[in-house]
Amino acid sequence: MHTYNNIKVENNFGRDESLFGNHSSKKQEYHNHNYHKDSYVFDRPTQEAYNEAQNIKQVMSSKVKLSNGQEQPLFSQKNNRTISVITHQDGTVSVGISGNNPQQIAKLQRVLDNLPDKQGKLPNGQRKYKVGTETLTEKQGVMQGVGRDGKLSNKPGQCAEPHCATSSGRNSSPITGSITIWRGEPEDLKHVYAGNPKTKFGDDQMDPCPTCALPYNQQIYHEEAIKSQNKITNGGDTTNSTTNQIGRASCRERVLRLV
Repeated sequence: MHTYNNIKVENNFGRDESLFGNHSSKKQEYHNHNYHKDSYVFDRPTQEAYNEAQNIKQVMSSKVKLSNGQEQPLFSQKNNRTISVITHQDGTVSVGISGNNPQQIAKLQRVLDNLPDKQGKLPNGQRKYKVGTETLTEKQGVMQGVGRDGKLSNKPGQCAEPHCATSSGRNSSPITGSITIWRGEPEDLKHVYAGNPKTKFGDDQMDPCPTCALPYNQQIYHEEAIKSQNKITNGGDTTNSTTNQIGRASCRERVLRLV
């Protein structure tokens, strides 16, 4: 049992059938946290989003030569180990990386801005990638999750998803998909994607950590990500952004009852 902001939270890896729907896999129950299909922007994995995340991963892992002749990655694998992207209908891509070092975020934006035109710009000359410089924390109501081992998960605002959501929130183009991937050492990946095999595009694809998996937090991320948009597109179908949304007060009350 953990008390957070005077609220008791036992864990967040069980499920409330009326909140999450029916899924049979116990493994999926923990790793995938049983979101309603397409309820939230970070539950829309697509091949397009995965490809864009891979492009960013390759850029971050590209080698640079030091003055002593040795080479090292542009971004260390020990830092900024998670990448989230949200793709948009106009071809732009909202990006988030884990960690709160503004210098690293600014560095990545500069690198992406300086990519060759075909890689870093749209046909109309618009820059393709926008890295989130802000995040979502306790100030926005994000709660810290509790892992299966009973230990606290990542602090609110540390992960790639909330950074990505703030970037998307400034983009008026409808969302077409999303993904989160791992760029750290493969053996350090804790939250392996365990959703529908048809939407698994690589071994580095991730499920959210217990903090980002809390439905209440997912709702906050979702509302931030779509705040400049009137509609979301997914798989060619367009629906109002309010479709399947869960009221915050109700969601908050129910997520605290998950056991």
